[in-house]
Parts: sequence; structure tokens; C-alpha cells
Amino acid sequence: MTDKPRNNFTDDMFLPYSWEHYRGVSGSEIYARLHSENVIPREPVRRVDALAGFIEGYYAMVHTGTWWFGLLANQAPHLEGRWRVALLPEGTTTRTFGHCNPWIIPLNAQNPNGVNSEAAEAWFTFMFDVENAIQLSRYFGSLPPMIAAYDHPFLRDNPNVMVFFETLRRGVNSLRNVRNAEPVSEVIWNMLADVRDGVIAPREALQNANAEINRLIN
Repeated sequence: MTDKPRNNFTDDMFLPYSWEHYRGVSGSEIYARLHSENVIPREPVRRVDALAGFIEGYYAMVHTGTWWFGLLANQAPHLEGRWRVALLPEGTTTRTFGHCNPWIIPLNAQNPNGVNSEAAEAWFTFMFDVENAIQLSRYFGSLPPMIAAYDHPFLRDNPNVMVFFETLRRGVNSLRNVRNAEPVSEVIWNMLADVRDGVIAPREALQNANAEINRLIN
């Protein structure tokens, strides 16, 4: 994770952190093995989109978010009751990882002369209405931010939703936005590609990526 005020890599105790930590090296080695052992197809032509691959049974599991509730309901209703959600474990802790998805509110919509605070307030009022939030969840899979919505049968009686609801009652390590997020992402993608293709050993790849990312965000 990153420490937004200082813009440098830290662990969850805000101490200097490096991807050279054993978990980073171990994770990279596992990623490389997924390709070398053809769990993830070595030939790009044989790789398929995650959603399509999951629906067709090509992939046994995916790491994703609640928007898949809507995608599967709309694109694969025949799979209803044939898949389940589980949290990724993190050692012995019950904490989970996540990040905020901010709402972008057009404060000046239809008001070229200034901020339209009335429209923004009306938007919030609409979005925080439980029934409206349930409808949004029903069609798009996104989950409401208000606790009261989870008393609604549509959410309360869905065991997959309740897995995500459980995370609301746990501590969360937030993945904060960072400076130069796009270049940082490029460094990570290129590092993973080099590890995958055996161009460079995982530890050295992590060292190089760690140095480059720290240069970008500091």
C-alpha cells in the first residue's frame, strides 16, 4: 500500500516497505509458475477475457468485485446458484484490502454560472434512498454504502452479498490513490510480463520496479 501524505511505499504500519519482502517475491514466483505450468495459457491466443472464460467454464475462479453480480445476472442467468463468493485470506488476520470508488458529482451541471449545490444535494438524496440503492444493486451489482439497505431481502437473503457485507465489519487496508498512477501501473505490468516470460528473476524484477515506482511517486 502507499502512504498518501508522504507519497512513499509503506506497510500498513506506515513504515518503509519494499516489494522485496518475502510475500512479494513468493507471489511473483507463483505468478511465473502459473504461466510456466500453463495454468494461465502461455500462448496469448489461447487466453480469454475473464468474464467470458468464467461463464464458459474455462476459468475456475476470478479475483474481482461486486460489479460481477450485475454482469453475471445479465449475461449468464443460467449460472444462478452455481457460483459463490469467498474472501481472499491474509494470513491469520481478518482485515481485508480495498479501495474507494468515489462518486463524481456534477456540481455545475445545468448551471454554467456556478456551483449547483441544490442538484448535488438532490442527487445524494436520491442515491441514499434505500429502494433506489436496491434497484441500482439489482441491475448493476454495485452494493449500497448504507447499512440499512442490508436489511432488505434482496441483499439480506443473498449469501454472496453477505460475504461482502462481512467486510464492512472488518478493518480495511485502503489502497490509496497515488501520484503518477498510470506510469506506476505501467511499471507493474511490465515487471509482471518480464517475470512471466522469464526475462528476469522475480527478486531482481521487484527490486527494479520498487526503485522506479519510488522515483515516480516521491
